Amino acid sequence: MQGRGKICLVFFLKEYIVEVETVMEPGEINYVQLIVEEGSISDAAKRLNISQPALSARIKKIEESYGIRIFQKNRRFAVLTGEGRAYLDYTQKAANLERNFRRLLSDSQDLKSGEIRIGGTHLYTQCFLPQIVREFHEKYPGVSIRVINEKIPELTSMAAKGELDLFISSPGKKSQGIIYEPLTQTRLYFCVPREDAVNERLKDYAVDVSQFRDPDLDKKSVDLREFADEAFILLDEQQHMGRVMRGVLKRCGVEPKNVIHTDQAMTAYAMTDAGAGICLMFDRTIEQAWMKRHPYFYTTSDPELKGNLYVAWPEQTFLPAAAREFIRTMKEKFKWKGDTEVNALEGSL
Repeated sequence: MQGRGKICLVFFLKEYIVEVETVMEPGEINYVQLIVEEGSISDAAKRLNISQPALSARIKKIEESYGIRIFQKNRRFAVLTGEGRAYLDYTQKAANLERNFRRLLSDSQDLKSGEIRIGGTHLYTQCFLPQIVREFHEKYPGVSIRVINEKIPELTSMAAKGELDLFISSPGKKSQGIIYEPLTQTRLYFCVPREDAVNERLKDYAVDVSQFRDPDLDKKSVDLREFADEAFILLDEQQHMGRVMRGVLKRCGVEPKNVIHTDQAMTAYAMTDAGAGICLMFDRTIEQAWMKRHPYFYTTSDPELKGNLYVAWPEQTFLPAAAREFIRTMKEKFKWKGDTEVNALEGSL
């Protein structure tokens, strides 16, 4: 049957192994995965725009084909059985293999065609990608580019499932199964509204944008206790900059009394520009930001303020030629000269 691929599923049931074969259409919906994502059969049916009995019948047909039970009975929410988890795991792996194989067959080394799926937070896609995307698209107009905005945990999950080719990642915790390639060295700065009186008192410690690459910046380290009475704009604790800001302030003995919370770094920076409070921001973002005037910037010698920005991609997934070329374009743009520049990328060629 042309256009169909065989998947071999192995289930470990008690003391024996059952091996079954199924035939799936490329691109066929994984109904079990959708139900797990939505939390219930009824919610999944609504998303598919079909009736709940119709979706239940499809699940029952799968169960009867393999002689297994996929979901636990008498549960308000969809909970997988052991066999159900095995089924979902293998169908996801099979779908990734199918997708990677088809992309391998259609991969164009001359880059006259192809597709790249790039992920990043709103901060990274707004500040780092626009010019790179423009230059890449001008050079390779036949390559389709899709940009997805999500938080780092969601991007990591999407990459692991083969839904992204690559994504830009912060210097935070790394996940297994993902390759992290240094893209550029970066530093975080405390950004203080221009109108704040504290700037006059600390003017000798303020860092100009032209000094961001100065190797002796630690000599301009400011005592953050000078800002103890100022308003701070904090990101969520699960976000890299949110964790870093809280950690640095705590180590300096500063507990913010006046706090504004947001989950978007660019919103925090815009609030600082409007005079609402002090935020934390990457040097690369500051250089790319659209503000006509800058806040005042301060730094400390805290090592957590310094690190690398990474381009990341799933370890076990085929990396298309277009994606490899896009990574090279990014690294050339940022002029990263790290020791691992070739090794990790060449391993995916």
